[in-house]
Amino acid sequence: MIRHLRRQTIHGARLFASILMLSVLALPAAAAPPVPQFHAADTYLIPGVGEGFHESGTASADFNNDGYPDIAVVNWFQIVGRVFVLLNRGDGTFGGNPVETLWNYRSSDLIGVGPLPGTVLTADLNHDGNADLVTASHFLVTVFLGKGDGSFTKSDQFFQILHAGQLDGSLADVNRDGKIDLLVQATLGIQTFLGNGDGTFKRSLFPIYTSVSYTNPPLPPIPVFTMSGFDLVNLNNDGIPDMLVSDAFISRSVYSLLGRGDGTFRQIDKFRSGFAPGGTLGGDFNEDGIDDAVVINEFNILPEIQGESGDSRLTDGTGHFVGSGVRFDCGGIPIAFALADINHDGHLDAVCSDVFSLQDFSLGQIAIGLGDGQGNFYPGGKLPIYFFPQTPVVADFNRDGKLDIAAPGTIGVSTVHVALQK
Repeated sequence: MIRHLRRQTIHGARLFASILMLSVLALPAAAAPPVPQFHAADTYLIPGVGEGFHESGTASADFNNDGYPDIAVVNWFQIVGRVFVLLNRGDGTFGGNPVETLWNYRSSDLIGVGPLPGTVLTADLNHDGNADLVTASHFLVTVFLGKGDGSFTKSDQFFQILHAGQLDGSLADVNRDGKIDLLVQATLGIQTFLGNGDGTFKRSLFPIYTSVSYTNPPLPPIPVFTMSGFDLVNLNNDGIPDMLVSDAFISRSVYSLLGRGDGTFRQIDKFRSGFAPGGTLGGDFNEDGIDDAVVINEFNILPEIQGESGDSRLTDGTGHFVGSGVRFDCGGIPIAFALADINHDGHLDAVCSDVFSLQDFSLGQIAIGLGDGQGNFYPGGKLPIYFFPQTPVVADFNRDGKLDIAAPGTIGVSTVHVALQK
């Protein structure tokens, strides 16, 4: 009797397992994020020579207060550096506004920013309600205060420590005094300039630097040229900006640093990425209220051997990285990217500028990785942009509720490409 009951129990367990398996198989597969569709990019010519394979900076804000995002761009291959401001016509096209438009080619439209500019940033530095500009070249930092009509006045210009590699910068209140501060890449690390709140920045005989140690246990940081990108992020919810730093060649790693609240940072953790990790950004990819890290690996021509060029890692709320990460396609040689909810599903996506892809036989494209809110990224399509697209910006340029993409590039002369989402 006991044996018979046991046999019935076993049969019942097998039947239940079979029904459960069939019900699981009958469930619909998890839907991939919706892929955004774009119109062919419009191309606008601007003065200067082409960018090539070196990152050139782009920023977007409403510079003339008409309710539509405009575009500012610097061209790295300029001995006398310029920042160009393209004003939105109000429909997602550029170049027809008579106020300080570049298309008149007037001398007042060409704003000197020093030789070899690679970074342009925007924020309201003096709290007057107008978007301002900060540019960084390999020698100079230049500040322009917006008038609110698309034109600017030079507010501040000063030397920074010479930097031999790529440029990067960020604007944030790192010492919590209510004033926007500036951080730029320099030879000795990330240099911090504390803001005065009026569009100028403090300089000192003893500059504030942040660097990283390549050894474990850590030794004093070594000045190197190979820092390839950084971003100010939230790693521990203490209200003080933290930092992610990528190193392209010596350690080929991404580092996390917690802010101390005075413009300095302390190193916490790192993870090793692929060959030549370049730009790095932070975003909350698994939606737990803490920023995670994503880095793009430049010169990733053979993904079958090197792995995909995008590398995302989650963090644990203390500045440490967790898990082995997620690799996803950002192209063959992605040199810059932006984070935004490009497909409007509530999750952060990666929009990558790829200057060359052997797999796609491409000399220029935007590769999109779509986030799922759990830390994963899925293929989101590729948008042809010829040639060599640089730092992308994402904004709703035609105010239709869908995010669009703009990026500078070259066809022998400098260009700006704008692709509106369908």
